[in-house]
Amino acid sequence: MSRSSAFWQTTCSALRSGCQPGWEAVESYRQPLQLFLARRFPRLPEAARLDIVQEVLLAIRERLFERYDARRGPFRAYLSGVIHNQVRRHFRDAGRTRPLDGVPEPMALPASDLTAIELSAELLGAIRRWHDRHCLAGETALPRLYVLTGRLVHGLSYKQIAAREKMSTDQVKRILSSFRIEVLEDLLRTGLHLPKTELRAVDMRLLAQVARAALSRPRKRSRQLQRIAGTALREALEAWLLDFEAALEHLGRAEPAEDLRRGLEMLLDDA
Repeated sequence: MSRSSAFWQTTCSALRSGCQPGWEAVESYRQPLQLFLARRFPRLPEAARLDIVQEVLLAIRERLFERYDARRGPFRAYLSGVIHNQVRRHFRDAGRTRPLDGVPEPMALPASDLTAIELSAELLGAIRRWHDRHCLAGETALPRLYVLTGRLVHGLSYKQIAAREKMSTDQVKRILSSFRIEVLEDLLRTGLHLPKTELRAVDMRLLAQVARAALSRPRKRSRQLQRIAGTALREALEAWLLDFEAALEHLGRAEPAEDLRRGLEMLLDDA
């Protein structure tokens, strides 16, 4: 289990918790930021990209609580400003010492980039929280953890996991299906951008089930969404689904790192 614990070592829930976040709360943005910078500035030296990522994480860690105001817009708008400022600062400082031949000046960040960064970080955090909850649940939760790590960390098939854990393939499928719904619940809790007072009254399990069905059968999405009572909630879920699909398409072009790719596959497995 140690490899899995190190593999998914982040959470992003503290970014909206109203308190000064620790490093574990911003670490989920490291890999998505690295992917973004590698794609956007491929000729920028890797060491420079790593420096920029570290500076962005440091800015989120040290200045988020003081400067982020949810009333002024979603977190991605704040994140956009932080990334843009740190990239510009690097180019400015590097220009004083040596020219970076062929490296373009940074431009405004497209919404698709920000959506992909934010949803990737939220996915990493949601999987981490699922893992942590089950680690604290004692021995009764171990079979679920072993199934998850078999699929997520080792990339085993259902049959291979069933043989290794001495359970049926149907049991493996049920565990992973439950995992997907629970992770979707977590993602929707932070991603719908609805007031907490409204979210308390929402059946998150139903919302996650509708989201999964809508993702797996896009042509029947309208019918699935009709299961949600309340126009505002239905529209918020539909907007989230569009953002999620845009992020998937964006990450597909970006060739995401192995752990993030497997996390996405896990969420949409059998979709």
